[in-house]
Amino acid sequence: MKQSSKGSSRAVSPVQVLALLMTGIAVAGFFYLLHLRREFDSEVHLRVDAAANMKAADVAAWRGERLADAEVLAAGIKHTPLLLHILHGEATPLEQAQAREWLGILRTQYRYASVTLVGLRGEVLLSVGQTFEDAQQLQAWIARMGDTSGIAYSAPEAVASRRAPLLSANIVLRSLQGEKLGYLLLGIEPENYLFPTLRDWVGAGQTGELLLVRREGDSVLFLNSTRLRPGSALTVRQPLSKTELPSVRAVLGESGSIDGMDYRGAAVVAAACLVPGSDWYVVAKMDRSEALAPELRATIQFSIQLAVLMLLSGALVWLILRRQSGRFYLEKYRSEIERNRLLSMYNSLSRHANDAILVFERDGRIIEVNDRAVEMFGYSREEMLAMRIPQLKPDQHADDFERVMKVVEERKSVVFETANRRKDGRSFPTEVSSSEILVDDHCVYQSILRDISERKLAEQQIQRLNHLYAVLSRCNAAIARARSEDELFHEVCRIAVESGGFHVSWVGQVDPETSMVLPLAKNGPAAAYLDEVRIETGSGPLSSGPTGACIREGRAVASADFDTDPHMTPWRETAARYGLRSSICLPVSRRGRTAYVLGLYSSEPGFFCAEEIDLAEEVGESLSLALARIDLERDRERAERDRLLAQERLEFALDAANEGYWDWDIEKDQRFLSPRFCTMLGYQPGELASDYATWREVTHPDDRARLDNEQESLKSGRISSTSVEFRARHKDGHYVWILGSAKVVGLNDAGRPRRIVGSRVDITQRKFLEQQVLQSQKLESVGRLAGSVAHDFNNHLTVINGYSGLLQQEAAPGSVLAESLNQIHEAGERAAALTRQLLAFSRKEIEHCEALNPNSVIEGLQKMLSRLMGENVILHLDLDPEAGFVMVDATHLEQILMNLAINARDAISRSGHVHIRTAKVILEGNEAWPNRSGPHLELTVTDDGSGMTPEVLQHIFEPFFTTKDRTHGTGLGLSTVYGIVERSAGFLDVESETGRGSSFHIYLPSIPDPEGATAGLSHSRDGLMGHETVLVVEDDESVRGIAVGILKHYGYQVLQAANGGDALAMQNRFEGRIDLVISDLMMPGMSGTELVQHLQCANPQLKVLYVSGYAGESIRKEEFLSTGARFVPKPYTPETLLRVVRELLSNPGTGRVEPAV
Repeated sequence: MKQSSKGSSRAVSPVQVLALLMTGIAVAGFFYLLHLRREFDSEVHLRVDAAANMKAADVAAWRGERLADAEVLAAGIKHTPLLLHILHGEATPLEQAQAREWLGILRTQYRYASVTLVGLRGEVLLSVGQTFEDAQQLQAWIARMGDTSGIAYSAPEAVASRRAPLLSANIVLRSLQGEKLGYLLLGIEPENYLFPTLRDWVGAGQTGELLLVRREGDSVLFLNSTRLRPGSALTVRQPLSKTELPSVRAVLGESGSIDGMDYRGAAVVAAACLVPGSDWYVVAKMDRSEALAPELRATIQFSIQLAVLMLLSGALVWLILRRQSGRFYLEKYRSEIERNRLLSMYNSLSRHANDAILVFERDGRIIEVNDRAVEMFGYSREEMLAMRIPQLKPDQHADDFERVMKVVEERKSVVFETANRRKDGRSFPTEVSSSEILVDDHCVYQSILRDISERKLAEQQIQRLNHLYAVLSRCNAAIARARSEDELFHEVCRIAVESGGFHVSWVGQVDPETSMVLPLAKNGPAAAYLDEVRIETGSGPLSSGPTGACIREGRAVASADFDTDPHMTPWRETAARYGLRSSICLPVSRRGRTAYVLGLYSSEPGFFCAEEIDLAEEVGESLSLALARIDLERDRERAERDRLLAQERLEFALDAANEGYWDWDIEKDQRFLSPRFCTMLGYQPGELASDYATWREVTHPDDRARLDNEQESLKSGRISSTSVEFRARHKDGHYVWILGSAKVVGLNDAGRPRRIVGSRVDITQRKFLEQQVLQSQKLESVGRLAGSVAHDFNNHLTVINGYSGLLQQEAAPGSVLAESLNQIHEAGERAAALTRQLLAFSRKEIEHCEALNPNSVIEGLQKMLSRLMGENVILHLDLDPEAGFVMVDATHLEQILMNLAINARDAISRSGHVHIRTAKVILEGNEAWPNRSGPHLELTVTDDGSGMTPEVLQHIFEPFFTTKDRTHGTGLGLSTVYGIVERSAGFLDVESETGRGSSFHIYLPSIPDPEGATAGLSHSRDGLMGHETVLVVEDDESVRGIAVGILKHYGYQVLQAANGGDALAMQNRFEGRIDLVISDLMMPGMSGTELVQHLQCANPQLKVLYVSGYAGESIRKEEFLSTGARFVPKPYTPETLLRVVRELLSNPGTGRVEPAV
């Protein structure tokens, strides 16, 4: 550096000059050495600290990636029934072989040394690869894990045939409900995958070394091998008392730069960093002698130069002392020469420094530069001395000069980072140390510049790798959560943009019709780029880009710079508008083929280097694995649905067949019972134990021996199948009939039964129906007898009631004769009611509904009901006068009252009361009777007897169900009442409580009061008179006689015949017109209906009235409809016969079949 000196008017002592010169040289040298040492020390510590931090991040990312992979595998195991069976100890050998094959595929794909599935007690359930030999050590290891997943080292002796450490990713396996199932141990070769990362330290020199340590008790354990002791991983320990060791100070909590002594006792420059998420520490160290060797060389060189300078100075003093007599100016001249030479040497030292040095004025004008500055900026020395500092700045940093100068003037020195520009226009980052210095009382400024481009590139690469590690880690977590492709693709794209800083992230699929790649999911600030471009996979320019090549070739394809990549020509302009400069396309496989493409776009050129591409490929592989897991889960769910559907169909089929089935594995003594097997006995599925002892216990005692014999015969192999009927006890205590079938379906090697299956069918209903059929056959026989008796009996009653009715009309009212005739008539009516009951019992009665006042019917039965109640039961009637009329068969209504009254009487053990009530009610539909509304008659029969249990109430309307013994009931009473009420459009409600009696409520629809309907309806004599011609056909002479007598008595012209043939002959002989024929339905030779057909052929206008004491099945409603006839049952009264005859003859149209009484 050039300097100018001021002249002096007075002579200066040579000793003073020498002292000042040597002091200046010594001070300058001292400060320069301090600055040199500070710079070297800062650079060494920065390099060591950066190495520790970078490797700690690498190890943390590696750990996170391994744990994420393991969590994905663990999540898959949760949904894999095969491995769940193994964890529960239920797997078959075939399932174990399949699981071992699957784990082997995972081990190969993820490059694990081993994959081990361990139970809760530490037992190895399944292992692939290198296995554990020391079971106790493994169990202790599992015990230390507890409920926490993580990565840990295993000792070399714990693994078969190993003498090297093995890392293990240890995952706690839990069910979907959080229950701990076991452990998954994933063995990793640290020598192949972790230690190379620690050995790869650029600039490590001869003694540089990266150590991975952790605290273990009162010592530090070295997890990797030291440089001087290969294969020493997990064998080197140092006590915590050696605090001079950087590794000890690291595990005690110190971080950053840690200088001290290493395990060899050598002084080292070191730095430590905790591996995030673990108890591991990365210690980077280098021998201080090697680290500071450049400083020592520079110091020695500089010291030699200082020594030479000082020797020369001493020589100069000696010359000056010897030549003091020389002239003053000559000495001054020589001193100036020496000074310039010294300054030249100083300039030489500065010029050849490793950093660029610039000396400039306050206005920025450069006055001196060293060689390194010329080399760094690319200008010649002369060019730089003609420039100002701002000219070396990029345009965006041109204003930084004034800002920095103000800080320098205030603080005298400052260190900062900035950007500078080379002669070729390229910018580069620099670290600048600027300070203010005085030269000959003149203030100038010096800046020492260091090019930190490589450091910035390393930092950027670390940042990119960290972003990609974050993307990979979060993607693995998203993969474990995703349940569908759409959710997975959108989540991965979002993570790539948020964590990776990509401008565009998208997943595409080829449209087979157009060969275009269409986005399925996309994200990022420049995602609209995909809407403007067309990408194809066929041939042509639009297929030449990374996306098309990726899909066609099934490999990752990257474009380092869109501006220079010829394959990006079709999309270059659009990408430039969105600020996109580089990309990578990753194939995503599904079911063995490239099904999708994952595209990542960056705004930085050259973003995807080798390491970035490797990490991006892992993202694509993870995505492919996730799709495989989704497909596997869907296949499993589909198979499970098919299995459940098949099982459900089987259960439905068996339920429809009222069958339960069982399966008995004799060798394992395992039994399976279907749900129906339990529910047919009233138990919930699983409530009934599956062992034979339980089933034998519920079997009726009388049937157990027979069941035991069949069971033993099957088990011993004497028979191969059987079928047996027996009784089993229902949960509520009653017994049901069961048809049990069983068959041997498997034999062991000895030929004995190994497996038996069977079914159980509830045949109680069949048994009941068999009894019912038997009872019905009995009733049918009784019915035939009752029908024939009722027919003959009705003929006699017709005569009795007919003549008594005629005599009543002639007898004086109130006379003894009239009273006697009334008694005869009432007895006849009661006998007629009895015959109707016989016909109803035998189901041979013709139902004839009419408008009835129920109060009249009840009052008419009061005497009979009172007699039925007996002496100890009191009958009470509470009849509503406004109850109204109902449309019902009178006989059926009487039968309802009789049956309910008898049941009420039988429910009273000693003495009590029976109440019969009628009322008119207005019903509104409710949940019980949604279709029952409007006016109804409510008929209630209540007793204060023993009441019924809820179980009995459920069966009271079932045919043949009775709580009485066989001598007092048939079980048909209430079922008959129920049937009559249902046929009459009514319904019933029953209330009963044990010990408090029962109430039967019968509801029948009310009808408007019929015109002229009153109790005891009658016609006047004149209204019943007639003059028409009536033909009476009756095979019973007495019945024919009373009919003829009644009609003649009331003015009709009557013809009579004993059978059909006589009637036809009578018609042919009679010259007049016959208006009405009254015919018995059942006659010898020709029935009444056949006779009418012949008569109406000659006289179509002939009116017809059928009479019969027993219609049975010989009369059908359609026959009446076709003839327009009426029907009157025997026995009938004169009034009834005359009223119907008069109605028929007075009606000009045809009638229809309807009973008349």
